[in-house]
Amino acid sequence: MRAKKRKPYLGPLLLAWCITCNVPLIRKGRCARCGEMGQPVPVTPPGDARPAFAADRESIIDTISSQFDRSVAQQLIPEDKVVLLNAIPDVDCAEEIIIDGQIIGLHRFRIENLSWEFIPKIEGARRLVKLTEAKQVVIEDSAVPFILKGASLLRPGIKTADDSIQPEEYVIGVTEQGSAILVGIATMSGPEMRTKERGMAVKKQYKAAPIEPTILPGGQTWDTALAANAKLLHKLETEAISFITQTSQQFTLPVVVAYSGGKDSLAVLLLAQKALTTQTYNVMFINTGIEFPETVENVYAVTAQLGLENQLLVKNVDTNQFFHVLELYGFVARDYRVCCKSVKLGPTSQLIETYFPEGCLSLIGQRRYESHRRSASGRVWKNPWVPKQIGASPIHNWTQLMIWLYLFQENAPYNPLYE
Repeated sequence: MRAKKRKPYLGPLLLAWCITCNVPLIRKGRCARCGEMGQPVPVTPPGDARPAFAADRESIIDTISSQFDRSVAQQLIPEDKVVLLNAIPDVDCAEEIIIDGQIIGLHRFRIENLSWEFIPKIEGARRLVKLTEAKQVVIEDSAVPFILKGASLLRPGIKTADDSIQPEEYVIGVTEQGSAILVGIATMSGPEMRTKERGMAVKKQYKAAPIEPTILPGGQTWDTALAANAKLLHKLETEAISFITQTSQQFTLPVVVAYSGGKDSLAVLLLAQKALTTQTYNVMFINTGIEFPETVENVYAVTAQLGLENQLLVKNVDTNQFFHVLELYGFVARDYRVCCKSVKLGPTSQLIETYFPEGCLSLIGQRRYESHRRSASGRVWKNPWVPKQIGASPIHNWTQLMIWLYLFQENAPYNPLYE
């Protein structure tokens, strides 16, 4: 018997949605804007959802347009609503699309043909059948009970099918009354679904009872979400500032904020500036030699904007170092980061040895929802590759959405590459 594959648990699933205000809540509880209790959003673990930026929306609309129609795509991904994306385990990039507190589908990169695809979930299918008849298979009334019990759709259970359907495409199974109850993969073309006598026509992926889609009124912005999360954000900030203050007092070492030009370390830098008002500290940047120009520019711009340019310590790594590692060990990957020790941890250790020979306390933008290793490390740790550094993360328990809302609240100059 094959063992059931476990979903990754890196921390509790916190995402909720205020149905009244139609915005996400960073934690289960009451909306600070209207007072209503948020409803949990059943995202796939680890549940580290993030905002969909303009480029994300356009990419998703382009993908849906290639399968349906651009006007359909634009209505499915409306401009006047807050949209979240939640990365899920997959061979390459795959993200759940969350609108109105509902997961309407997946935006997935198909590595086998280097293209994007939109996979509707049942809620997305319910919305699509209101907008178009494309990619639909009409199911005979007699077959509906079997579909709802989990069966795939056989040819005799089909009343009619869209001519454009091709094998291996995702299709929507609807009742004779027009309600979506099935999303699956076609195993034959639309004309074959109408003319063949037997065989499996649609391999089931998702199924659900025939109900109306949950479409909420629009008109929201990220300012609406900030108002809904104001109390929760204040609690997060207060706790993180307290952690920084207590940890810096516990370890009688110079304090350094590790800033990479990324969103997490930017949040830590802002928190440190509020916590360390009476203490001198430095900002450390390791230029690995393969950073994007925008990232390097952001580091200098942010430190200058915050009045920290004289406290910035930079270690520049020769670009050839990365390619030397590449020649020795082969291509790096998400789970094969041999370059990290050579172009990041090693240079970090060298910088600390130069400026802090007795050691330092580094405030680092590390979060438990990023990986199993980081989830297990705790908020304070030591890395054997950087022996004179004690690492501490004030945002260890924060999700991406918490980070982004905090940056939006602070009007922070985050790296433009995120957009």
